[in-house]
Amino acid sequence: MAVTYESKISTLEWWAYDIPGNAGWIMYITAVVLTFTKKPEFIQNGGMLAIMILSCIPILLIIVGIIELFSERIHKLDRVLSKGRLYRGFGSLTLAGILAFFISLVGLIYGNIVIKSSLLYVWLMFIGSILLFIFVCVLVWL
Repeated sequence: MAVTYESKISTLEWWAYDIPGNAGWIMYITAVVLTFTKKPEFIQNGGMLAIMILSCIPILLIIVGIIELFSERIHKLDRVLSKGRLYRGFGSLTLAGILAFFISLVGLIYGNIVIKSSLLYVWLMFIGSILLFIFVCVLVWL
């Protein structure tokens, strides 16, 4: 395996960045699920339904990233990764954070203009996407 990435940060620093990043993707996925299950008025609105469906794309990327990270732990790679593993794991989580941010931002803007209902779950998606993106970037890319 050709090593292209090796983390030099301490385990304590790793956990300090990893926990908020994990909280971000958990918050995002939970909010998307709650939006589908608790907001029937969103489903009835064509524009908001399209935003909800698009919000599932980052979830697929998050799942790819999480599966890769579990695989790395199973193989005891200890934060020493090949280019393929780096992009599959942290790359997909980074892309998920970026897409989730823009999708939820559009949801907030559209929702404030058109929907006269609470946007709490969309706000949670937005906050989760920010946590995911920031802490994955700090952890790996900076």
